[in-house]
Amino acid sequence: MAVEMAAAGSHVVLVTDRDGIGPAANLVVLKVPNPGGEELFPLALARIQSWLLHHVARLRGYEAGVFSRVSKVTNVE
Repeated sequence: MAVEMAAAGSHVVLVTDRDGIGPAANLVVLKVPNPGGEELFPLALARIQSWLLHHVARLRGYEAGVFSRVSKVTNVE
C-alpha cells in the first residue's frame, strides 16, 4: 500500500522490519529491527511515529495535537 500511495503522488514514510523495499520517488523507507514478533512491533514503532509526527508538524509551523481548524468532538466524558 505504501508503494502504491507513493506512486500515486503521496509523500510516504514507511517504517518496516522487512527487507527488499527500496526507496522510490515520494517513498522513504525506515528499516527498524523487530524486537519481539508481529504482536509487539506496533509498540516498538509508537515512539518513532510520535517523534516523527512532532517534528514534521514543527517544521510545518504547527504544534502536534493542537487543532487549528476544528475542535475535539468530546468535551466531557
